[in-house]
Amino acid sequence: QKHHTHWLHNALFSNIPKKYWKKVHCVTNGYDVSDRDNIVIDKYDNGKIKFAYTGAMYGGLQSITPLFSCIRELINENKIKKDKVEIHFAGKNTAYEIFLSQAVKYKLSELCIYHGKVQRKEALKLQMESDILLVSAFDYQDNVMGVITGKALEYMSANKPIIAMISGDKDKSELAEIIQNGRLGIAYEEAHHAEDIKLLKEYLQNIFKEYEKKGEIAYEPNRSVLRKYDYRYLSKKMMKIMDAIMS
Repeated sequence: QKHHTHWLHNALFSNIPKKYWKKVHCVTNGYDVSDRDNIVIDKYDNGKIKFAYTGAMYGGLQSITPLFSCIRELINENKIKKDKVEIHFAGKNTAYEIFLSQAVKYKLSELCIYHGKVQRKEALKLQMESDILLVSAFDYQDNVMGVITGKALEYMSANKPIIAMISGDKDKSELAEIIQNGRLGIAYEEAHHAEDIKLLKEYLQNIFKEYEKKGEIAYEPNRSVLRKYDYRYLSKKMMKIMDAIMS
């Protein structure tokens, strides 16, 4: 099914006896570009950089705290202006309360704009009208399967930079690898907090500078990585596997 949690092949293979690997085929979840057909974008320019988070917070397991922390520091250092930032949220009220509570810790609640629980097309529209997409996930060392949230897959079709924030002690999450290899934005991992929080802050400072000069943020992903998660590619891959099995 679309946009559910996706278990990745690297971890799956590690749980299957090696002698059977040649018989195993893995077709990942992905995104459907046609989901965004006929969505009319109302891109309003108020001179503010717009972040957007759409979805759940899973009782607080997911955290946006690294983003709020970096934005607060940059404001305090006069490297960005508070009135040049908007952080949009679409989802259940219970999820927004968690999101807002994390913003409150850094005195950034006034930057948050709540859209309520919207239909999927409205969530996709909000993503397309924003400048940066936010996704949060959690991953742990004892999770032998590996995981990437379906929201990150959905974001891939929006043609926008992604900031992924991954809680947990996993040394190297598969979501972070995809973000990095695909040049999709930046991934912060709690397991590498000291290093990643500095990189996230630097990334934010750079995109604010770029937005101030150009009114937009450059996005040049590795299209060959993106293609691997496109349903048009995945469906062809599935058909080839089925043909090989049936022949």
